[in-house]
Amino acid sequence: MRETSMETGLPESAIRHWVAETFITEHGTRGTAYRGVTLTADMPNAVADALVDRHILTTEQRASATWYQLGQDLLVTAVRQADRDHAMPAAGSPGDYRSAAEAAFGQGNFDSARRFAQTAAEQYRTRGDDLRAAHAMALGGTIARMEGDLVLARDSFNAARSEFEIVEDQRSAARMLAELGRVSLDLGDLEEAADLLARASERLPGDAGLRAELGYALLARRAPVDAVAVFNQSIRLDPELATAYAGRAAARHALGEAADDLSRASALGLTTADRDRLGGFGLDVSGS
Repeated sequence: MRETSMETGLPESAIRHWVAETFITEHGTRGTAYRGVTLTADMPNAVADALVDRHILTTEQRASATWYQLGQDLLVTAVRQADRDHAMPAAGSPGDYRSAAEAAFGQGNFDSARRFAQTAAEQYRTRGDDLRAAHAMALGGTIARMEGDLVLARDSFNAARSEFEIVEDQRSAARMLAELGRVSLDLGDLEEAADLLARASERLPGDAGLRAELGYALLARRAPVDAVAVFNQSIRLDPELATAYAGRAAARHALGEAADDLSRASALGLTTADRDRLGGFGLDVSGS
């Protein structure tokens, strides 16, 4: 924990207590925590990532989201011994509701997860903690989108974006613009999706993945020339980003151009979502 403390500038005792509180259940088993926009269980994502680098935590993908847990069962005893002063938060605190929302989300219980997230946001707001309230709203938006309630997802992301703007967390506000762009794509509003993703990309110019998403939005809007330019930018930012090569292959296919981008994308590793999306643009990737 000491190295993580030095890397992140947070007290070692706070990190140790957070690990014990967040990743060990009352039954002494490993618990999980959802990775939010910039926070994981009210702790900056940088802390969780640093602990992953040191094999204290590990990650897994569930419900199209990243979750953290202790790297192995043997760490439960070690962490508890290192945090003898550990105490559970008061029942009914906003953090309890946020944790309950994350747990329900991970289990696929979207209805309960959404209600818990809403309660957490309301309680954080009552306490004047606008930043954590915004994160709870963002979690609610993610849950609503997974549940298929795109209107509620849009409202939640909009509310979170407004809060992030108020507390001057511009990076998180940009992330909410990106989420709103994804919702607009789901709703079939291609013009709005491209606009929102472009605004998010302008605020996060180093995010190659976000730039690639903008390329796909432009391609869906039938602007393949513009899409190629955006995919080029994405590849310059990250020459190993498979989804950007795949998108450029689709854009060039729309323009009637031949290219080896698809084979490059396949070599780097295409996800199932990438393959499905390319199929929607008329590219056969079944043999890739």
